[in-house]
Amino acid sequence: MVSAPTQAPSKDRMNPRRMWKKRLNTAAKLAWVGLLAGGVAYFAAQQRGTPDAPPRFRTLTPDEAARAWEGGQVLGHAEDTEADVVVFSRYTCPFSQALFFRLDSLALGGDRQPTVRIRHLVHPMDSVSYRAALGMVCADLQGRSGEFHDALLRDTSQKHVGDLVSIAARTGIGDLPSFQTCLASEEAVGSVDTDLQDGLELGITGVPALVAGDRLVVGSVSETELREWLR
Repeated sequence: MVSAPTQAPSKDRMNPRRMWKKRLNTAAKLAWVGLLAGGVAYFAAQQRGTPDAPPRFRTLTPDEAARAWEGGQVLGHAEDTEADVVVFSRYTCPFSQALFFRLDSLALGGDRQPTVRIRHLVHPMDSVSYRAALGMVCADLQGRSGEFHDALLRDTSQKHVGDLVSIAARTGIGDLPSFQTCLASEEAVGSVDTDLQDGLELGITGVPALVAGDRLVVGSVSETELREWLR
């Protein structure tokens, strides 16, 4: 009688060193995933607010104020020095969205709407807001920042390249190939990353945050508070 062949031991079981190396690699991958998830959760928690949280006010130093007013995109046709307020925001934050709608319906003296310089407090891990911010930089280079921003606030897509190109087409951006190329350019990435760096160095860890002159407020602000803030 021929006995059944015995199953050859696996290479891992024959080589304890290889087996432990495999286990260590698996543990290292799990640790990296855990750190990444923790980083995302921490950043989201830092930027999360509630409508009932009281806004935080402080006066900026001259150097801080100058940093706050550099960069970003002006919504509308005003010159850089004519903007009424700087807003640090991110597109996935409902309080940021509500603030922009509030500003859009606000009238200052002579029924003039406030002019906004928008800056983006977004981390690459928040991929939807980050891609939207890149789109804003590229739309501004073609003179369509205001129209593009309004469309972004109402758009529910994931802001992938195709989505952003579609929004660009709807808002009258003529050179779509240049717009699409711009989305991955060093200029666009550098602008968004500078906004984040400047915001964090100003001590802004939550959005929305507003700067008027040398005054900074972080948190949700009512229409009455906005009117007083921009006087």
